[in-house]
Amino acid sequence: MSNEIRISSLSEYMVWVKDTSKEKKGNLNLYRGHADKKWQLQPSVYRTDSEGKSYRAHEYDLYQQMLRRSPDAFEKDKSVFERLIRMQHHGLPTRLLDLTESPLVALFFACENEWNNDGEIFLFNPRRDSILYPCEIPDASFAGVENKIQFNDLSNRSVNYLIDFFTAERKRTCG
Repeated sequence: MSNEIRISSLSEYMVWVKDTSKEKKGNLNLYRGHADKKWQLQPSVYRTDSEGKSYRAHEYDLYQQMLRRSPDAFEKDKSVFERLIRMQHHGLPTRLLDLTESPLVALFFACENEWNNDGEIFLFNPRRDSILYPCEIPDASFAGVENKIQFNDLSNRSVNYLIDFFTAERKRTCG
């Protein structure tokens, strides 16, 4: 990564967070942490399993399998998007990439489970008016999961958040 900064303590990290927050006033700071800096920044459905098989090739089957296994878990979801958020947090590989407003949540994911690897944290700084919130994303954008066709590109404006942020934002912006 071109702007790589090595941080070795919580206090150094918090200074970095404070400094980057100052530089980008007026925008929304979103963080992504993962436990191995060798990992690509990509949604889990585009990764491979331990045998090298593509999740993307089996996306529809995985989705349907989870629905059959736990139909009650997803019955209250109001959209395919909400269902995918919930499914991802139950372990299903999806096209969503979790971001958070909390630098400490990102730090947790950058440090969890991989003691022998350096984690990595990404900072995204979109303008607030460029973000699509869950109530603004049409189900048609996720038709591929339901109907075995390709997903439509949402747009460069779309950003996917952690489930708790989605819930809070949906209540705030969509009533």
